[in-house]
Amino acid sequence: MAPLGARVRRAWMPPKGSEDKNVVVYFKLHQDGKISNLRLDRSSGLATADQAALKAVKDTAPFGSLPATTNSIDMQLTFGRNGVSASFNCHAK
Repeated sequence: MAPLGARVRRAWMPPKGSEDKNVVVYFKLHQDGKISNLRLDRSSGLATADQAALKAVKDTAPFGSLPATTNSIDMQLTFGRNGVSASFNCHAK
């Protein structure tokens, strides 16, 4: 997951003045590296910051393939002052 977070972090361009805001996005990462169900999970309260986080994920997808034993992963990324952090839940085949 570290390479995924690094790719998204490089693509993330937070708007000026949003440095202290946190945005949480959710998406499903499939075995082939494609994503679905990308959505805002928790708004920062600033629409431009929310859109920048969603755009960072869209612009870096698709990601690398998952192990053959993993069907999909529910991903939650938090964008904020400390960069991008990830939490996930795997779904085995």
